[in-house]
Amino acid sequence: MPQRFLCDRMLLRLARWLRAAGYDTTAADAHARDRDILADALSEGRLLITRDRALARHRYADGAVVVISGDRLAEQSASLGQQVAIDWQHNPLSRCLICNVVLNLAEPGAVRPMAARPPIRTCPTCRRLYWAGGHETRIRRTLASLSGEG
Repeated sequence: MPQRFLCDRMLLRLARWLRAAGYDTTAADAHARDRDILADALSEGRLLITRDRALARHRYADGAVVVISGDRLAEQSASLGQQVAIDWQHNPLSRCLICNVVLNLAEPGAVRPMAARPPIRTCPTCRRLYWAGGHETRIRRTLASLSGEG
């Protein structure tokens, strides 16, 4: 089973890119206390990714918290990759980038005709639509660069 992640609020962009790669990745509530964030990660079987070194010193943090460095996505992904095996090509564009829910194929005829190329996928939670286009090409290019392939 692929690793599941919980990113603290300082790493929302990284969380979104982990979702783009297909990883089940949630983000901590902005007002949650450190011990509650850690408790959520432990209860949900998630690896907590943070830049907050204090989180790693909590009583139950051993093996459950990864402290990364860097301000930019490339630096953060490299720091994460040094500690955790991440396949940025895991299952690209299979999750909603906002809700973290696995996307479904849209029913034929359920989506009004548009200039989008099939397959058209939809988020069952927020109803956002996802389809192949220039944005998908850019996302896949970024994922390849995070993998060291681009």
